[in-house]
Amino acid sequence: MNAQIQLLIALALAEDIGTGDLTAESVVPESATASGVMLLKQDGVISGLDTVAAVFKAVDSAIVWEPSIRDGVRLKDRAVIGRVSGPARSMLT
Repeated sequence: MNAQIQLLIALALAEDIGTGDLTAESVVPESATASGVMLLKQDGVISGLDTVAAVFKAVDSAIVWEPSIRDGVRLKDRAVIGRVSGPARSMLT
């Protein structure tokens, strides 16, 4: 991933969560784990899966992102894009 995209991810996360996600930290136990699927909200062509992976890694390297498809694939509404699992606080962040 190029340095400019990494910088944009870092800036976006800093603006969004600052020093932490107070809601997740106050409501979700530190030891909690979670898993889920990412679904497409409407028909479309997938793009940016490398960026999705980079964002999850920037939030917490313990998050596991497993894309189900590759960039450039045309999918229908509600198609599974990928699966994510890891620390619940980090995933909510």
